[in-house]
Amino acid sequence: MLTTVLNIVLVGLPVLAGLYSFWSACKKDGFDQEKSFDLLVAGFLAGGGLALVVYYISARQLPSGLADLNIFSFVFGFVGITILLSIKWGWSVYRVLDNLALVSSLVLGFWLVLQSLAGRIRIVYLLLGLALFIVYYLFQKYRLTLLKSSFTFCLISALFCVSAGVSSPKIVNLIFIGLLFTLTLTVFIFRVRRLYAGHKKIGSSPHIS
Repeated sequence: MLTTVLNIVLVGLPVLAGLYSFWSACKKDGFDQEKSFDLLVAGFLAGGGLALVVYYISARQLPSGLADLNIFSFVFGFVGITILLSIKWGWSVYRVLDNLALVSSLVLGFWLVLQSLAGRIRIVYLLLGLALFIVYYLFQKYRLTLLKSSFTFCLISALFCVSAGVSSPKIVNLIFIGLLFTLTLTVFIFRVRRLYAGHKKIGSSPHIS
């Protein structure tokens, strides 16, 4: 019983922190607050559904717990439905993805710190968690002055894909890591093309001497 409660706390607190952070970021960006929660619910359902399908196809049985699900298929499903719904609602896909990337760094950092404190203290987990808190703070404060919209997502997602590919080189993992990296590269290309088109349009406008 105590173990179950501890597991709920270890997962629940980071998720609650992430929900509040995403709601706050969406409110600041002027997005509809109810739809921001709908977006997260849809993301969890899509990611969880895809991870469930992947597990059933590979194991031919239902998972016994959340730990059995493939986290990379979940992330890909979550990001994919986020992009589709943002386009449908007329939201800035780039701003939404930036917010999700920052929230993911906060949630992972929170989870690592709690994991390190739950039992025997793991210095590596604690240091990584604190580093992610610093990344979250710096990006939250300076990203709009240092990086164009969507570049935060592209940077964090690319680092995630590279580190995940090195640490989890299983074929099924690499498939979804590759899909996520391809999606990240696509977002980056579209963003650069849009910025280039904007600069080209400004450069071609007549100037008043």
